[in-house]
Amino acid sequence: MFINVHILVFKVVAMLYKYKNNYEKIVMGYLSYFDEFKILKNLLAEIKLYNESDIYTVYLYRSNPTVDFQGVVCVQVEAEFVVIRYVSINPSYDREKIIEMIMKELHELYQNRLLCTMPDYAYLMKYIEESDT
Repeated sequence: MFINVHILVFKVVAMLYKYKNNYEKIVMGYLSYFDEFKILKNLLAEIKLYNESDIYTVYLYRSNPTVDFQGVVCVQVEAEFVVIRYVSINPSYDREKIIEMIMKELHELYQNRLLCTMPDYAYLMKYIEESDT
């Protein structure tokens, strides 16, 4: 007698959505949390960078498809490394948990590249080190 046993494994996956033009206002809202982007000229220049450059991109995060975006991460993607330039999380959510999920997702997305950060975000590297152990 044979018994078929099916084991279902569910992976909790953070969801990063690559920037598209129709997300522009959402991204502008998240970036406006930063003092430097409270000046509209600076904010528009940053958005232009993401619209016109292949190496600069933004990922929007949400924990599942049924909820609003909960944050953004802005990156610079080079041949051998990825620089995390900005991270902005909706203050209504658990910042620590969202950042952890974003970092894990970036680590998976860019497995063959070194992840690094701007100096203000050096603390994010602990999430990469934890996932490597």
